[in-house]
Amino acid sequence: MLTNSIYAAPETGLRARVRERSGEFVEQARSSFRHNPLGALGLGIILAIVLVAVFAPQLATYDPDKLNREARLLPPSAENWFGTDASGRDVYSRVVYGSRISLQVAVVVMLIATTVGSLLGAVAGFFGGLVDEILMRITDVFLAFPALILAMAVNAALGPGIGSAMLAVGFTWWPVYARLVRSQVMSVRSHPYVEAAICIGATRRRVLFRHILPNCAGPIIVQMTLDAGYVVLTVAGLSFVGLGAQPPSHEWGFMVSQGANHILTQWWWSTFPGLAICVLVVGLNLVGDFLRDGLDPRLSRTVV
Repeated sequence: MLTNSIYAAPETGLRARVRERSGEFVEQARSSFRHNPLGALGLGIILAIVLVAVFAPQLATYDPDKLNREARLLPPSAENWFGTDASGRDVYSRVVYGSRISLQVAVVVMLIATTVGSLLGAVAGFFGGLVDEILMRITDVFLAFPALILAMAVNAALGPGIGSAMLAVGFTWWPVYARLVRSQVMSVRSHPYVEAAICIGATRRRVLFRHILPNCAGPIIVQMTLDAGYVVLTVAGLSFVGLGAQPPSHEWGFMVSQGANHILTQWWWSTFPGLAICVLVVGLNLVGDFLRDGLDPRLSRTVV
């Protein structure tokens, strides 16, 4: 009985603390969304698009790549909710499947940009001196070019295709994160806990990746959320000019490009994929604003 009581107390205390912390997190989330309904709306939009992408086979009414010459350029109807394109393909089904490509674009490009930018920015901010000077001058060279123009040049060199477009945009987006992480690392590295880790013999790599970078995650996450919408627009723009997705892709930007010449007569062809891009970008921006206000108290808005 004594042994059982000894081991039961810590376990019960641990469970109580976990329940308490979980309750605090849920209550904090409710309070945040209650004071920022636009953030809740943005999160709802993103979750809805994710669900559409996951359950695309169940939600699509037709095969998105099935050609039907007899159903060419039909307006929206009960059979074809968003109409059909010049090849008789159902626009609604293509928009539903296109959500997978747009979400993949946002995730892949953000991973490329944040990985490259964070590593270079962390090294520059932590070591300083000549290393910092060289890396930041290289970053300045990339920042000197407009992102879209540089992405078009890289995409043209790699060849048309959605994979090349993602690499091109990721290649041009990393300098933003290099600058951001560098400033964060330079601010955090002077904190007492970092100096304490160095004093007890921790290696530079351990100090950088275990103690400094995790404390820079907040601004990086916010920047990623805000940039994801612009990344989707940029890749859609590359597809629009013929450098991104290629036939028979159902990427939203490529679909807008296909129907652009028929906007006055067959408006549905490019309007619905264009609206899908708009909704995704708005959702990402609303979530980014919500995270920025939550993670940076200095930017929080006063609610009257």
